[in-house]
Amino acid sequence: MHSVFRIENVKKIDDQLWEIQLKLTSDDDEQLNRLTDYFREEFGKTSGWKRLGLLMLKTGHFHQAEEIFNKLLLLAQPNNFKEIAHLYQMLAFVYVQQANFTEG
Repeated sequence: MHSVFRIENVKKIDDQLWEIQLKLTSDDDEQLNRLTDYFREEFGKTSGWKRLGLLMLKTGHFHQAEEIFNKLLLLAQPNNFKEIAHLYQMLAFVYVQQANFTEG
């Protein structure tokens, strides 16, 4: 497993500076292992950015999901029709959730 840190505390120092206390997790961290298993089951073999977009969808952060899927659409290979179609499908889902039927 890669290095994973747990956020212990977040403190605002001033307008542009935050202090964040992190704690390194271990490989036998039961909570982390359950969370990792959940992500694997929920999102399968989805790539990092697409996985983040799906997580934003699932947690109701539709604007962030829209930004991620639009960025992935710009980065997609022009001949990768399956990927492009899937990204448009995800964007359509975002717009439906926002009741925004004028986009696209």
